[in-house]
Amino acid sequence: LTEYEQRRRAFAGKTRDLFVQLVVRDGAACAQCGSTEKLTVDHIVPMIRGGSDDLSNLQILCRRCNCGKRAR
Repeated sequence: LTEYEQRRRAFAGKTRDLFVQLVVRDGAACAQCGSTEKLTVDHIVPMIRGGSDDLSNLQILCRRCNCGKRAR
């Protein structure tokens, strides 16, 4: 596995706990559009571009905003 794939798998195991921490920190709404449906954890700086799994690099986005963002 590449380093990116290893980081991705490790992050997948932590996602639920991180989501709860983000909801407490930011509220249960998309950071871009304010939607409260189909929320996901998003890396502000994508992992593939060297972003970390630290809470300072994470936000909550709805699925629509997250898919629209892609790896930008």
